[in-house]
Amino acid sequence: MKSRKEAEWPFVKGIGDIFLKHVVYFDIYAEYCGDQKRATQEIKRLSINNPHFKKALDVITLFFSFFEFF
Repeated sequence: MKSRKEAEWPFVKGIGDIFLKHVVYFDIYAEYCGDQKRATQEIKRLSINNPHFKKALDVITLFFSFFEFF
């Protein structure tokens, strides 16, 4: 993809073959997306019921917010 991007910049066409080559890795992504609603609910529940979890989540969120500036 990188070499195609460099060769065809600014418009990369015909990337379907890249998706087909990597389709074997999509199963784990589908599982991740399919469970997102339950995971979000669990994070919310833990944040409300567990102050230590909430504090850790806040620290992690703050840490990663610094990367938005780079």
